Amino acid sequence: PLEKVEHYLRSRIGQEPEQQLEPKQPYIIAPWWRPPNIHIASDKKRGKEEHDSIVSRLRTLALALYRDGSCINDKVGASAVTADGSIKYRSYLGRASGVTVYAAELRGILSSLEIAYRKDYRAVIVFTDN
Repeated sequence: PLEKVEHYLRSRIGQEPEQQLEPKQPYIIAPWWRPPNIHIASDKKRGKEEHDSIVSRLRTLALALYRDGSCINDKVGASAVTADGSIKYRSYLGRASGVTVYAAELRGILSSLEIAYRKDYRAVIVFTDN
């Protein structure tokens, strides 16, 4: 649609747009899709209280997962684990000179989602520190 406006300005009015229009790649989202709920506690103490409350209320209804990424002794890695410890994913990503801890954090989130994909739960909660 924006390209049509730009074309109209050039061809019909003979005027160039004041600035080049930014290209956008369209993508389709299913109308029933809802983004996940995200909540960040105000501080560490409140985070622990909220965690304990959520886990006790939803223990049998939701799959609780924990994940982390870190760099220890110049080695970057990620992990994800179910609350009961029955499923654990560990990933070594490389040396700190070639991989960031941020990439490890994302790998931990991806591992959590991979665990969730293989389990049959209506709800999934991923506890994360970043």
